[in-house]
Amino acid sequence: SGQGVKQDRAEAARWFRAPAEEGDEEAQFYLGAMYESGCGLPQDTTEAIRWLSKSAAQRSPRAMGLLAVGLFSRARDARDLIEAYAWSHLAAELDPIQAQTSTRKVIEKYCNGEQKKRGKALVAEWKRKWASEDKAAAAAPR
Repeated sequence: SGQGVKQDRAEAARWFRAPAEEGDEEAQFYLGAMYESGCGLPQDTTEAIRWLSKSAAQRSPRAMGLLAVGLFSRARDARDLIEAYAWSHLAAELDPIQAQTSTRKVIEKYCNGEQKKRGKALVAEWKRKWASEDKAAAAAPR
C-alpha cells in the first residue's frame, strides 16, 4: 500500500522498467508518463513517446491521450501531427473521458486537409490491426 514509506519516484520508475520491457501496458504507460513529466526520471520527450507508443498500441486510452499531446507538442514534422491526430481520435473513441478533452479539437485546428486524411487512414489502420489481433485471439486454442 505504500503507507508509512517515503515516496521515491526514481525507485518507482526502476520498478516499472522490468514489466514495461516485458510488454506490460500499464507499466509502459507509467514509465512514459514519468519521462513526459520528468517525475522520477529526467524529462525526455523521445523516451516518453517511445513508451507511450508501446502502451497505446495495446489500446490504453490514457497512453493514447498523453501520446497525442506529446507528439503534438513536439511536432517536429507533419508525421507527428498526423500521429497526434490519429491517437487523439482513437483515445476519444475508446474512452469517454478522453473524448471530453480539448486535445482532439486543438490538434485538428493545426492539421491541414491532407494531414487529417492521413490521420483518418492511420486510425483505420490501427482498427484493422486490432480487429485482426482479436480474431486471432478468438481462434486460438484455450
